[in-house]
Amino acid sequence: MSSTDYHINEDVNMHIGYRGFGVFGSSEYKPETLKWDAQAKKMDKQTGDDKVTTTIQNGFFHTHGIEAGLTFHFASKA
Repeated sequence: MSSTDYHINEDVNMHIGYRGFGVFGSSEYKPETLKWDAQAKKMDKQTGDDKVTTTIQNGFFHTHGIEAGLTFHFASKA
């Protein structure tokens, strides 16, 4: 992550930053939900079909983003 802070005036600061995250490896995710079984009167686990999966296979996964923010300082000057 890299960022910079800028002091605008006595009571206001500005922050701008970049964030990056990356991983190596593999993973597979199959969504699982619960559904109501009326005969048994309870919740049963329901697994999605094979068409609904998220897979990251032996590679590099990377995500990044930009963030910006203002900080206001409220203080009594009495």
